[in-house]
Amino acid sequence: EENEDDEKKKKKKKKQKKGQVKTMTVNNVFLIVARKLCIHCASEIRQKEMATIPALAIMKMKDIFECILNGNKIFLTEPISKLDAAAQILHQVYDIELQETTL
Repeated sequence: EENEDDEKKKKKKKKQKKGQVKTMTVNNVFLIVARKLCIHCASEIRQKEMATIPALAIMKMKDIFECILNGNKIFLTEPISKLDAAAQILHQVYDIELQETTL
């Protein structure tokens, strides 16, 4: 009976974890996205005053939220890695292709 309880608990935990992503994984994905956006928008960033750069970053992050809130998919397939997740976000939200050599 104790073994059955352990099995049930394991199944319940596994079911709860499905679809959940660790915060550190999400942070790493967003760091990849942010780095690529910085590279892609380098000339725009250079033209801005230092005080206005945080507003640009906020605007770029709002794009992701607006995309989701408008019902658009940011993942066409389930991401297989952090890099794949970042690539799909960049493509779906910003129409930017991620090339590993530019990271």
